[in-house]
Amino acid sequence: MKELKLILVLVLCKFLITNVNQIIGFSFEGINDLSFIIYRAEYMIFGAVSVLMLQWYKKP
Repeated sequence: MKELKLILVLVLCKFLITNVNQIIGFSFEGINDLSFIIYRAEYMIFGAVSVLMLQWYKKP
């Protein structure tokens, strides 16, 4: 059950981050630099969330 919750939270986070990125991407279509920064930030946030979730999962 804990594994299922972990997977669901990670998938939800990835889905939310991707959607926000797409909305912002459409708003600032002309500014490629900002889009690239957001693209990199997406992976940094997802990575950080993944690490936090794994630490929480390993707790007894």
